[in-house]
Amino acid sequence: RTLWERSGHWKLYKGNMFVTETEDREYGLKPMNCIGAYTIYRERLHSFRELPLRLAELAGMLHRNELSGTLAGLFRVRQFIQDDSHIFVAPEELEAELERVLDFGIFMLKAFGFEDFVVALSVRDPANKEKFLGADELWESAEESLKRVAARRGIDPEIMFGEAKFYGPSLDIHVRDALGRLWQCTTVQVDFNAPERFDLEYVGS
Repeated sequence: RTLWERSGHWKLYKGNMFVTETEDREYGLKPMNCIGAYTIYRERLHSFRELPLRLAELAGMLHRNELSGTLAGLFRVRQFIQDDSHIFVAPEELEAELERVLDFGIFMLKAFGFEDFVVALSVRDPANKEKFLGADELWESAEESLKRVAARRGIDPEIMFGEAKFYGPSLDIHVRDALGRLWQCTTVQVDFNAPERFDLEYVGS
């Protein structure tokens, strides 16, 4: 529980987690891979020369307490394997790295035959800021970075208010299934809260 409290999940995501108790301690089954990457990063001191530092996790088993009415085939499930990456990047390198990640995500989708997809920019709901972590200026900066990256790639994303993750905004690529329905697949997220919450630092120039 203490780990998920530190990340903010316990306060803002607990309803989507499977929670259990043993020996008078509460536990939350892992809904996301992020904290594993933070733990690895904190194992030693890092230099600015190492950045961007790219960590990938293959076959990360995740569990999410989705409502039964939202479950659908292989698209919305309660247990799944997720391959993802966490990239530690200096602020001045952020947009260049976002471009590389977006290009890679689109390349992978096309490699598997997905050509018909929609890109959305998921941002905070200005009327419900209490559901999101972090200062206004950090949110605005991250959202503007994602907008600029999309524009440089000729993408005009649909703005989805309130659809951001509680820790940061994202560019979300939705693929279309055989029935024409859209499903969120690849997502490029910016998390500016983790460095402060987990003391993720590097030695600058």
